[in-house]
Amino acid sequence: MLGTLQQIATLASHTVPNLSKNLLYQGFETSSGIVGANEYGRPRFPMMPYAQTALQGVRFNYTSRYNSQQICQQRGLDLALGGIYDHVGGGFHRYTVDATWTVPHFEKMLYDNGQILEYLANLWSLGWKEPAFHRAIAGTVTWLKREMRSQRGIFTRPKMRTILSILTP
Repeated sequence: MLGTLQQIATLASHTVPNLSKNLLYQGFETSSGIVGANEYGRPRFPMMPYAQTALQGVRFNYTSRYNSQQICQQRGLDLALGGIYDHVGGGFHRYTVDATWTVPHFEKMLYDNGQILEYLANLWSLGWKEPAFHRAIAGTVTWLKREMRSQRGIFTRPKMRTILSILTP
């Protein structure tokens, strides 16, 4: 059984397409293009995997039609200062109902907040020490501890929290 799993997990070199630096850079560039604002505004969802990929690309020196560094910093500011962030209660809403990130949809998800926290922390670790990033990170951590943790200290989704509170004496 283990041998079969190893065979499945191992990619033969002739089956892998030409994986080159250019393909990697193309992925970074595409992600930057997806994350950046366009003539229609921003995507209504934060699309954090693309933002994170674009941010990782900032560490490489490659030619792109986008200024990935500027796009990534702006994405962080849009997250931390826009309506997608709950400036009163902390935490990030799942998405906004408009392309300017002004009016939030009032649903907050644990995994979205985790991805956004990671992104803002990565911006901070790259040297972009914006006070707005610090406030959003601290506010989100406070919200997560207050709203998304069960009495046993387990991070859960809201419905699960209700079920756990009923089942736990």
